[in-house]
Amino acid sequence: MTDHDGPPKFGVAFLPGPPAEFSTWCREAEALGFDLVGIPDSQSIYRENIVSSTPAAQQTARVRFGPMVTNPITRHPAVAASAIATLAELAPGRVVLGIGTGDSAVHNLGLGPANLAELREYVTTIRQLLLQGEAEYRGAPVRLTWRPPYVPIYIAATGPRTMELAGEIADGIIILNGLLPENIEASLRHIGAGRRAPDGRWKIWTCGGGPLPRSPIRERPRSTA
Repeated sequence: MTDHDGPPKFGVAFLPGPPAEFSTWCREAEALGFDLVGIPDSQSIYRENIVSSTPAAQQTARVRFGPMVTNPITRHPAVAASAIATLAELAPGRVVLGIGTGDSAVHNLGLGPANLAELREYVTTIRQLLLQGEAEYRGAPVRLTWRPPYVPIYIAATGPRTMELAGEIADGIIILNGLLPENIEASLRHIGAGRRAPDGRWKIWTCGGGPLPRSPIRERPRSTA
């Protein structure tokens, strides 16, 4: 994970387990120096994302955290915006929102992922709700009655068109194509093709796996650093 003009940072993603255990993992991640705790959002498979995010807000002081990632199919944008805005009040400046087209969360309901047009509308609607309190979604007005601290939005992407969309409308991207230099270089080209504000701060997150220091985190199966 890196700012486009800053040093690399490191995060870890946990599959949410029992709330008491999850609190321990979040505290341990912060103590180990991680900068981000990503929390997957797949109902019925993992514990509820927003409930799991609450101890991350209350039991840590520095680390950033948030859904990694939610999707346009299972969470209406007004529901997602309200939830993330409330978390941002618990931990101002530390909440991030990852959004993708949908994987296990949508397949678990027998549904399909969002297309690019749906993803664009979803991200745009949530951003407008968080910043302005009003938006239109699928032809209907939606509202958020309070203004939370700013929450950056990141798009998870594997394909070139989604990467271009992230470059155009998001605060950053979660690259899911691995860490090989040639893959990163290709991803950066696609992101750059969509960028409209190259002078702004922007984050690029890449995902990989590896051994962690001995700790409760290391004993937790299926975590990703």
